[in-house]
Amino acid sequence: MTTNEERLKILNMLQEGKIDTAEAARLLEALESSPEPEPQTKATGKPRHLHIKVTRLADSKPIADIKVPIALVNAGIRLGAKFSPDSYGIDPDALQEMLASPEPQQILDVTDEEDGEHVQISLE
Repeated sequence: MTTNEERLKILNMLQEGKIDTAEAARLLEALESSPEPEPQTKATGKPRHLHIKVTRLADSKPIADIKVPIALVNAGIRLGAKFSPDSYGIDPDALQEMLASPEPQQILDVTDEEDGEHVQISLE
């Protein structure tokens, strides 16, 4: 079973510049999909990624399409809370609880007419 210490070690290597974000994401994904997965994760299809998609309204061309492993997001929240206790009105515990959702779901679907962008954030 994966420990928080292993995740923090990966994040420290990322912070020190020893690995890049893609490598950190790959390592955290490997930890998450260890040979002994939790039965609940496999049975319920629990979301494993935070998917952020930004599309230009004018031509529907994708500007950004990013999938971040939930483990990396959770570790980033914990790490950020240590370095920035003033989280600008965002409760890190509430955010982590939302990310622990047992079902895939749409979190945000916003159209910004002023900037001409459509932003979608979901758990997959």
